[in-house]
Amino acid sequence: RLGRAPPSHGGGGTLQTDLHQQRQGARIDNAQMPRPSAAVGDPKVFETRVNGKHHIPPPSGDFIAVRDCGNASPRNMRLSLNYVPNQSSLLHTTGMPLAVLLQPLALPGPEDDPIPVVDLGEHGPVRCLRCKAYVNGFMTFIDGGHRFQCNLCGQSNMTPEHYFSPLGPDGARRDVYEHPELCRGSVDFVATAEYMVQPPMLPTHYFLIDVSLAAVTSGATAAACSAVSQTLQDVPGGERARVGIATFDSAVQFYTLRGQGPQMLVVPDVGDPYSPSAASLLVSAIQAREQAQQLLESIPQLFASTQASEAATGAAITAVISALKETSGGKLHVFMAALPKVGVGALHKRSADGVAAGDQPLTIMMPDGKFYTKLAADAAEHQVAVDLFIMGSTFVDAATLRELPGHTGGQLYHYPDWAPTLDSDLLFNDLRWNLQRPQALEGVARLRASTGLDVGKYGGPFHRRTADDIELPALNADQAISATLTYDERLKSSTEVFLQFALLYSTTHGHRRIRVHNMGVPVTDTLSNVFRGADLEVQLNVMARQAAAALPSTSLPDTRRKVEKSVSDVLGVYRKFCAKGANPGQLILPEALKLLPLYALALSKSPAFRHDTHHDARAAMLARMEALPTLRTMPLLYGRLLPLHRLLAPGAAIQGGLGELQGGQPADGALPPLPPLDAVSLSSKDVDTEGVYLWENGWDAVVYVGQNAPGGLVGALLGDEIVPPIMLQRGGHPPRHLARLGTRESRLLHAVLDSIRQQRASYLRLRVVVAGGPGGGGVL
Repeated sequence: RLGRAPPSHGGGGTLQTDLHQQRQGARIDNAQMPRPSAAVGDPKVFETRVNGKHHIPPPSGDFIAVRDCGNASPRNMRLSLNYVPNQSSLLHTTGMPLAVLLQPLALPGPEDDPIPVVDLGEHGPVRCLRCKAYVNGFMTFIDGGHRFQCNLCGQSNMTPEHYFSPLGPDGARRDVYEHPELCRGSVDFVATAEYMVQPPMLPTHYFLIDVSLAAVTSGATAAACSAVSQTLQDVPGGERARVGIATFDSAVQFYTLRGQGPQMLVVPDVGDPYSPSAASLLVSAIQAREQAQQLLESIPQLFASTQASEAATGAAITAVISALKETSGGKLHVFMAALPKVGVGALHKRSADGVAAGDQPLTIMMPDGKFYTKLAADAAEHQVAVDLFIMGSTFVDAATLRELPGHTGGQLYHYPDWAPTLDSDLLFNDLRWNLQRPQALEGVARLRASTGLDVGKYGGPFHRRTADDIELPALNADQAISATLTYDERLKSSTEVFLQFALLYSTTHGHRRIRVHNMGVPVTDTLSNVFRGADLEVQLNVMARQAAAALPSTSLPDTRRKVEKSVSDVLGVYRKFCAKGANPGQLILPEALKLLPLYALALSKSPAFRHDTHHDARAAMLARMEALPTLRTMPLLYGRLLPLHRLLAPGAAIQGGLGELQGGQPADGALPPLPPLDAVSLSSKDVDTEGVYLWENGWDAVVYVGQNAPGGLVGALLGDEIVPPIMLQRGGHPPRHLARLGTRESRLLHAVLDSIRQQRASYLRLRVVVAGGPGGGGVL
């Protein structure tokens, strides 16, 4: 059975070293440093509340089976501090943020309690009259059950007649366990007509493909057409689903898929773009699938001899959004390979060298003008979400274009150094998962906090027109929203504060739902409790989001210094107030944050904050950081290096892992779990020159072959035809596909890769590197 995602953060929390030895030049023993450890074994049951109290959640990568006992699952809702300081001054002393990370549609574990659907009929869910909070298990029923007191604002409300139940001797409703909303932390309410301005929108997907000279010659056009054609059957919504197809170069081409065959409608005016009637462009994803696939097959040949070197990307996106606005909205998937140079939204190359230089603020990470920001706002207000698939090997100004997915609930996919032989499969799998994963449409969300706390700043891929609500034209299972909490007044110690997140949304099957996540967390006036309940992963996630948001107005060195200072401030406070009697020669790390220095260092060294990162790659990385949950952020910052040679060695025991392979596949036909390999420290000193390693971070993967690795092993893994080694490198050798060979070693390697891909819900961008070969020296 596959695990969720390593690493876990178990282990000791205090590291000792002699200061005299350090002054003499000795270094801390690398083996003694706290490091992430892989989660192994069977899943452990995790109850969200134990004995009526909040249960501090384990790391997101641990194997757990969540039991909803009144608080939302940590997969959906995590707080940066599991003991909330009773006043703002105490929080300020810690140097840590008070924030909540919300992943409303997170994929559940295979043994988790499912989120129940609650249908209260024509009356709909019961709510507080003052703050509009939804009824939940923390509300108290009084006056024999005729009234209930809101846990968020304290208002006493009349219990609706249809919802009345007498109270038992313990003061609880007699039917409490018959109502999931009164005993579970998370529920899906069925929305009534009052929650609908219009009927739930039809799931609509418009595919916009670049056919300019750069896209055609690079293979991006053919790869995009192939990916769309193969995934048409995965468009969610069944008979309700609709699709449309358009292309663009220096003009915009729409296609009708009705009648005898596809017809092209050209919009040549890219200075004032418009669209034909949406009724003629959008067709049933099922009924018109064959025609759509024929069109997609013909597009690469149709534009094979194009001489249109300029791309009217902004005009094409504007025109398609205009078409979707005629309906109830939808999702726009844009496949592009060149900088928009003509028509509305035209951009220019803002940097000659492509990388950051000096200590100046990275203003190039700010949008070039307001066109795409305004276009994104217009799209969001009409329930249009935009996904960008950037397949160019030259500058396309992703920092400006990311405004589109960043404000509409979409996602930015970036394929640097686009190579069709390696990246076509990745593009297909990215698009397929984009369509298949759980997603919400035309959503509106709000986080409510109990008296004494207020919701400050939100972060994530959404649009905001009002102070209280965030609008989500689309939201998927891989996206997370952050929110900081502020103090209105001092909280009472030894009580609980309550949070409730509500998302009103439409499903792809046409149902209107209200997903509600609740959480009750204890209040403390003790600094040691605050540190004991710190959530490392949320802390790092918030730190990464804040650094990403601040980068355009700060320099890279200043950003790294801020990260370093925030860590040193937190650890300094802990040592000063919580470890007063410690030996001055000891390095003191709080148990919950013992990996904070390691991950903070990894954050400062990530591509987002390095000088040698090209601008588009940096912008794509920043876009990821501002939307990812902890399950994806942690491995992105600190990946895994797996010693494959231990698994691939002749006669190596495979315990509880891949089992017997028959014909290149596991004997039972199922994907295997990750084999029990301990990850190697991400340090060159721990890498054996005779070894073969697999490094992955949930997005990218590298098969690294040591310089002295046995030739027979290398040939069995990679094939004789790709030895000597090759690697995609700017100005270097072309990349090659990692073939599935019939050898035992190749079958095992691909079984491990398939296991990780399923575990990460990501296909991984795979490259092969050999020490001493092109690019091999800079990997470790």
